Amino acid sequence: MDGRFSPEDRIVEAQLAKKFNISRTPVREALHGLEREGLLESIPRVGYQLRAISYKDVEEICEIRIVNETLAAKWAIQRITPELIPELEENIRISEEKARNESPRTFVELDEKFHEIIQRASGSARLVGYCMLLRRSMLLWRVRSIFTLETVLKALDGHRRILDCIRKCADDEVGRAIREHLNFAKQSIKNGSFPDD
Repeated sequence: MDGRFSPEDRIVEAQLAKKFNISRTPVREALHGLEREGLLESIPRVGYQLRAISYKDVEEICEIRIVNETLAAKWAIQRITPELIPELEENIRISEEKARNESPRTFVELDEKFHEIIQRASGSARLVGYCMLLRRSMLLWRVRSIFTLETVLKALDGHRRILDCIRKCADDEVGRAIREHLNFAKQSIKNGSFPDD
């Protein structure tokens, strides 16, 4: 996720085991897990490589995420707890601070956490699982799209709009805020990862 591997790189079990000074079994299990999540693909007698993803894949994932994350936000609004709003506010505050003082790329993990907070507040473990799988499917390309502070600040504006809808219990508006936010993510991925499409 930190960009050390490109889609052309071979990822070899034995080399990773040697690099981390561990047996091949946990490396093999980790690689199989990443393959099941759709992040890696196995190349027989070669190893693994990052799974190729097209912009069409990103568009499809974003459309499904919009539906799932809107449902999660609406359920979170119905089950709102006193901790939810401060937790989301703190995530936004830390995200902006780290992006400004460290690197825009530090935002990726906090962005994931923001969405996860809402999904967990929905009260549905199944929905959380679906949302996390979709997010991870496009996370590598999202990492590549976060290259400027401006991109992070625009994404945080989207988080603030989503938070405002949750704060006002505006379940009729939260879907639009999520759609706008994920459409921005989709466009920034296209600009950062698929410049020739």
